[in-house]
Amino acid sequence: MALAISRRRFRWLLVGTSGTAIGIQYVWQTLITPAFFPGSAPVDFIEDYVGSAQLMLSGIDPYSACHTRACWADLANTASVYPPVVTWLSLPLAHIDKTVSGDAALIAMQIFVVVFLFTIASALHVRDRQAILALAIVTIAFPPLIGEIVKRNLEVLLLALSGIWFWGYVLGDRWWSGAALGIGLALKLVQAPLLFLGLWCRRWVTTIAALVAFAVLWAIGAPQYLPEFITRVLPGFNTGTGFAMDVAPVATLARLFHPGSMYGYGSGVDLTVRLLGYVIAAAVVLFTVLTVASPRSDRDGRALEAAAVVAADICCSCCCRSRCSSSSVFATKTGCRWDWWSPHGR
Repeated sequence: MALAISRRRFRWLLVGTSGTAIGIQYVWQTLITPAFFPGSAPVDFIEDYVGSAQLMLSGIDPYSACHTRACWADLANTASVYPPVVTWLSLPLAHIDKTVSGDAALIAMQIFVVVFLFTIASALHVRDRQAILALAIVTIAFPPLIGEIVKRNLEVLLLALSGIWFWGYVLGDRWWSGAALGIGLALKLVQAPLLFLGLWCRRWVTTIAALVAFAVLWAIGAPQYLPEFITRVLPGFNTGTGFAMDVAPVATLARLFHPGSMYGYGSGVDLTVRLLGYVIAAAVVLFTVLTVASPRSDRDGRALEAAAVVAADICCSCCCRSRCSSSSVFATKTGCRWDWWSPHGR
């Protein structure tokens, strides 16, 4: 097999056959089916972002469901658990026909994927055409990413922003890298560890730009709901969801110790589960700090630093659905080497 892979013609055959099949499947699943055969499954874009915007326009508190455990029943469109700026940015969508806005969101999802592929290929210096095609194939074949695109989930936008941040990070200290990180952080706090990476590695311009972008968006995006979000919604993330697709360490432990939590019998997060979750998080943080203890100055080293921190982010999260693509796809692609596809690959 290694001898066959070393032959460029065979690699073209491999990329061509697999790329054609996976490409057809990708277009069918992420464009044709959701646009022309949408079905009855809830779509995050409509049910969550547009739905919470309609509530806000009607004068209804978008976080009202989070005053009880109903907000955390299954993390499946029961209420908005995003920062208020997400709802604020979605306000113009509340005046547009759902079919039109949904189809436009599908196109936007494809643009975000292209942005991610371009930035990752540029950051990793992937120049060979076969390697670029291989990168695209393994990305669009990733089932969680397909699920996020179909749902028009914010994760795909975060994926593109993560690619922009990563490109700037491997280049050095870039303000636009920090701006992308700050925007992503304002939309979803799960990317906070990337901010600490900038501080640890003394990327002052990147860090300041991220903090400014974050502060501006939170200041102008329905700030009247920030106290409620911070005091009511954020603490709820650490109480467990009972959702079977929540793959965070705490949720996995909860299902292990309290299987009934999968069927609505409590959240499953007791003192034992919480303490074990803290132990896992502490171990991951310690291992990651030791890994990036000495900031790297070379391009490959910086790429591995970024991949390590993103992977640690997933392991430390208190709530993470299996289709959270912005972290899983990013960590997978940046942690791989693509030069083995090139004629001079090792």
